[in-house]
Amino acid sequence: MPADGSRAGRSDPGLAWILLFLAGALTFVWLAATVESGTEHAEALIDELQVPDPAHWKATVAEIVAQGPAMVPVLIDALSHEHRAVREGAAHALGDLRGASAPAIDALIVAFDDPDDFVRWKAARALGRIGPAAARAAAVLTPAAESHQETEIVRASAQAALKRID
Repeated sequence: MPADGSRAGRSDPGLAWILLFLAGALTFVWLAATVESGTEHAEALIDELQVPDPAHWKATVAEIVAQGPAMVPVLIDALSHEHRAVREGAAHALGDLRGASAPAIDALIVAFDDPDDFVRWKAARALGRIGPAAARAAAVLTPAAESHQETEIVRASAQAALKRID
């Protein structure tokens, strides 16, 4: 210790702990803000599917898919959205995510019962693209694949999906 009684050259352990705590708290706040902004971005993308422009819709689906598997829970929720284009876009994006969409199988099976043929088409397409993990969907796809009362697009997509999940 210097002759003047100061603690020169030594650090205060209490100060080090305080700085460490503050760094941890700031990291936590930054992570929370990142997650929140990610959720807000995902929700904004889902809302963009309502824009009645086919080119915009396709670009939005592509951007959703580019976000990767983290979007799957958001897309599952979007399958029950009130707007048809959102449900169709969600099913389309889940199909483009292929095997990463396996957690959405049950929601896609429900979506295959949608009153809109475009949503049903994209749900069947997604189930087929998920592959053998979606084998339990055969129970709903088979009757549609064999029915002449179905629209051609739904029947054909159900047939194609059955070939992929076998």
